[in-house]
Amino acid sequence: MGTCRRSGGAPDGVLVTFEDRTRFLADGERFASRSTLKFTPAELLAELLERAGFSSVDWYGDWQGGPLDSGTSREIIAAARR
Repeated sequence: MGTCRRSGGAPDGVLVTFEDRTRFLADGERFASRSTLKFTPAELLAELLERAGFSSVDWYGDWQGGPLDSGTSREIIAAARR
């Protein structure tokens, strides 16, 4: 079981650091890894996509194509085209 820590210290997104611990059943060996993900707000992503030359972006709030809602969506999915 891993642990998770969230911080809002990044000026352009939220950082989430988590640790995952694995125990291999075959030999009992243990392995731990630590990762940090940065969640960039949709507004900043839109600005970056525009600056990169993307002219059309469809926004989704889940992998089933549901609408993006900044208050409730667990995902920010951008389908961008040039």
